[in-house]
Amino acid sequence: MRLELKNINKTYGQRVIFNNMNFNFSRPGFYLLSGESGSGKTTLLNIIAGYEAFDSGERHMEDISMACIFQSYELIPELTVLENIRMGVDLHGELFDESLMIKLGLKELENHYPNELSGGQKQRVGIARALYQNPDVVICDEPTESLDIDNKELILRLLKALSKDKVVIVACHELSYIDAYYDYHYEIQERKLICINQKNKKEPQKKEKTEVHYEHSSLKYYIHRIIHRRTWMTVTSFCLLLFFQILLYTLDIHLFTPKITLDALNSHVVYVNLYNENPNILKGINIEVKPIISFKPMEINSKRYKINVYPLENSSYVLNDNEVIINQQLLRLFEDENEQSIIGKELDLSYEMRNEKIEVSMIVKEVVDESDAYYAQLYYNGEFLINKLKSEGMYEDFFESAKYYEVITDNDNVERLYKSLSYNTKICVSHSIFDMRNQNENKMSLYHILFITIEVIAMITNIISIIYFNKKDSDRNKTALSLIYSLRVPMKVIKWEYFKQKACYMLLSGLGMSILLFGLSIIISELSFNITMLYVGIVLTVYLLTLGYQMLRFRNRDISMILKENKD
Repeated sequence: MRLELKNINKTYGQRVIFNNMNFNFSRPGFYLLSGESGSGKTTLLNIIAGYEAFDSGERHMEDISMACIFQSYELIPELTVLENIRMGVDLHGELFDESLMIKLGLKELENHYPNELSGGQKQRVGIARALYQNPDVVICDEPTESLDIDNKELILRLLKALSKDKVVIVACHELSYIDAYYDYHYEIQERKLICINQKNKKEPQKKEKTEVHYEHSSLKYYIHRIIHRRTWMTVTSFCLLLFFQILLYTLDIHLFTPKITLDALNSHVVYVNLYNENPNILKGINIEVKPIISFKPMEINSKRYKINVYPLENSSYVLNDNEVIINQQLLRLFEDENEQSIIGKELDLSYEMRNEKIEVSMIVKEVVDESDAYYAQLYYNGEFLINKLKSEGMYEDFFESAKYYEVITDNDNVERLYKSLSYNTKICVSHSIFDMRNQNENKMSLYHILFITIEVIAMITNIISIIYFNKKDSDRNKTALSLIYSLRVPMKVIKWEYFKQKACYMLLSGLGMSILLFGLSIIISELSFNITMLYVGIVLTVYLLTLGYQMLRFRNRDISMILKENKD
């Protein structure tokens, strides 16, 4: 088999690493690479493994299998020791023999996780993982650095035995330990690779081409093990952020959506003080205009209150001559009365006519709950007072001097009428509901703007969180994906399986959120299911696009930077 690097040139920025470097390692044996720190040993190993590109030159590698023993161990933290070791065996559908694992003293550690191991134990796990792959070429970056003397000799003997019919390339600075084992000693000098010693020269071996095979079920299992815990945590966090976003939206609807109900007895009536304007300005189609009496403030419990006193214009209620209906707002002014005790109580009202104060006594017939009215209001029999004025010869004076009018329409047109009359600044327009509702809406508009700002910030925060944590999680998992790729599983297959499993987690969570929100939309009338699904759709879309982008950006050439970690 032909294994050769020819005229390799490699630079990092302005720094030249290799200049026309050549290396032929077609013969089986133990190859020792040495050189000063930073001379490019790890870079050379990455170029041999195919993880790192070079500027120019040729890399000739026939159909062979390679395994790497990394300087920084590169164990997958989500997998146990046993899973880390046998992952390559499982991915290629082979039988696992525990003998090497026992020989390396790892059997009792098989159910431990990498963060529970010492540096030497991690190194032995990494070595076992590489040797279990039975590769044609073993690439080792400081394989004995973290080991004690006994384990150093054990590992070197294993590598030496392996080098009888395979290529073992070891980058090492502990030359005193390795001197008895190598067949070829190469040193990086002046950006080239120089053979400074050769002990045993073996004949190149022919390598039959083998078809690379992998078990998809094993790939699915290991990717699931790698991503399961953190993905569920991430997805749960996204769902909580999304739920908070929808909660803000629901509060927005509840607090700031204008009311459209008109729960007041005279909700279809607009009241106007014309001052000195002509009553003809009130005439219009489908409206009725009537002059009304302006009553003076009412005395209640030795206090005088300005209340709305209007003729009743609601056919659902019937009043006798001096009977009145009051609302709950007015009842609350009578501190020592309730709905039962106030019925039949005599109320004294007064108004001015011909510069004289005229008093009239009314009897409370009923108390009504006007949920949309803001004012204390009293409704009397308008026909009764008009007949009273006529009988006393005051009606003509009242009609000619009237400044206060009621404009009667219907509930469908009353708001339009109220707004159109309000444009006239020479008159004063009032309504039992719209007056305070408009004032509140004007006050609330600033708060609404602030609330919308909070909603936008929350949504932006949610999107940024998705992008950030998705990127962080993908970057973290790239090391594991790189290790799977080093086990001769096609990168395209790895990325697709990773994307598919991550997407399934998010889609399942989105489905759960949708079912929850559908139930809440039935219970909470203000909650629009369509709008909440729009929020869910935005989050899912951003997540999937970010995940897809991370996978598209992940190339084979990125692996060297992940595994190398600048440890030349």
